Amino acid sequence: MSAVGENIKTCRKRLNLSQAKLAELSGISQSAISDIENPAVTKLPNIDTVTRLARALNVGVEELLQEEKENQGMPDDPLIDQIMVIYRLLTPDRRKQLEVYARFLADQK
Repeated sequence: MSAVGENIKTCRKRLNLSQAKLAELSGISQSAISDIENPAVTKLPNIDTVTRLARALNVGVEELLQEEKENQGMPDDPLIDQIMVIYRLLTPDRRKQLEVYARFLADQK
């Protein structure tokens, strides 16, 4: 299970919510929530899904991403959290394009 899935499950259980109730509150299907929380499923949820679940759980997106950020030694910055979620959603080709563009921007003065 991804850290995101673990964090969603932890927040859901802390609020004593079933997956079905979280589905109702977030507008995300119960089966999608089950997949996100399933250790065998490795695909990360997209930014819209994470945002909707965070709202339903009354937490910030950064809390759902917390462990992954800590594991990567990243600073506590909401913008970085958003960028990392977007990055994870990209195909390998798009990630390369992002890298090229980021390097271009970094070289601009």
